[in-house]
Amino acid sequence: MTQIIESLARKLLLPTLAITLSVGVLPVSAADGGKQTDSRISAAQPTANPVKTAAATEERQLRQMGEAIKRVRRAAGDLASECTQPLEMVGEIDIIGTDVIPIMPATAEGFGNQYIPPRPKYVNLHMSQLGSLIPILEDDINTLTIPDQEKEFATPLLSDVQTALADIKKRYTTLQGLTAKSGDYNATNIVNECRGIHASTSQIDSDRKKLLHEEKKIEKENK
Repeated sequence: MTQIIESLARKLLLPTLAITLSVGVLPVSAADGGKQTDSRISAAQPTANPVKTAAATEERQLRQMGEAIKRVRRAAGDLASECTQPLEMVGEIDIIGTDVIPIMPATAEGFGNQYIPPRPKYVNLHMSQLGSLIPILEDDINTLTIPDQEKEFATPLLSDVQTALADIKKRYTTLQGLTAKSGDYNATNIVNECRGIHASTSQIDSDRKKLLHEEKKIEKENK
């Protein structure tokens, strides 16, 4: 009886042993809590390239900054446009006998001005937009991550960006003073500050494109 049992046991164990030998024993590591890991599967999985990852992060941040630049520039342009509305004429032409009485130009100080007075509701709107957008642009600039291999190239460009940002903030502070009294606006000075903001945002955008290496990308596309 004992011999019969031993013979049956060997017959049952042989297929299992054959399967184990053909597949291979999975290594067990104490570090993974006793879980078996197939080293062949782990080796087949790609490892993230830290250089490429950092470059991709920088590119994403720079493109996001472009949106903030565009919006700040647009708000400054809208404010300048409000202060340079074309001259409008109000009233109707009166004809008394052979005399023609001209219509009255709708300007802040009467005849001789080229623009109508800036409207407070739109001045306040565009100032509010600038007040919300400039901190967003500042945050995009200050949180920009530069890869190690780009730092030498990026340092002078980032210095220019910070100088332009400081100019934007200074001009916005000046605009706050110029627009503090509703309806009492110096349109010429407001427009000058808006043009300064436009110039500084253009400088930041130019440096941003250099950090993106846009020129090299365009050259490659043209080849």
